Amino acid sequence: MSNVLKKIDNICIKIEKVLTWGGVIGGIGLFATVFIIFYAVLSRYVLNIALPWSVELGGYLLLFIVWIGVANSFRSGEIPRMLLIYRSLSPKTQAVLDICTWSITLIFLLLLLREEIKLIPHFINSGVVSVVMQIPRWWLAIIVTIGLASLCLQMGISIYLRWRRLGPLEDESTTENQGQQAANG
Repeated sequence: MSNVLKKIDNICIKIEKVLTWGGVIGGIGLFATVFIIFYAVLSRYVLNIALPWSVELGGYLLLFIVWIGVANSFRSGEIPRMLLIYRSLSPKTQAVLDICTWSITLIFLLLLLREEIKLIPHFINSGVVSVVMQIPRWWLAIIVTIGLASLCLQMGISIYLRWRRLGPLEDESTTENQGQQAANG
């Protein structure tokens, strides 16, 4: 059983390394969005030239940033919590609460992902495109699908790792030492 859990741990570590690139990609998307909006404002108010594509592209980039950013913020542990209540709980109760809330959220996201995947063939077959830039609508569905899938993967890994640290046979000092060793190693 221990070997199976070690293999799962290694797979989780590899997936998290890939998901780390979400932060870099999100940062590039944020920079591009700021640049496009700045360029649009500059061209409209200084050069008196309206750029209709800038609003559309800025919206698409914002959609991309949101989904990639949510997955990355969850990965880094920067998720919203009611800290006043959460910090008053014991570490074991915090872990159980995390596992329960993350599991409910994961179920919801998986249902959302399933529906988004169903929409992609519809958008491909319908040929719906954006008004100004003529971008196929299925591209946007793929952006949301990739963001949702990366968030689901990250949540699944986090639930598993939190469950592993909760371990019924381990006391909290052993779990903390293992967590520090994993962080240092």
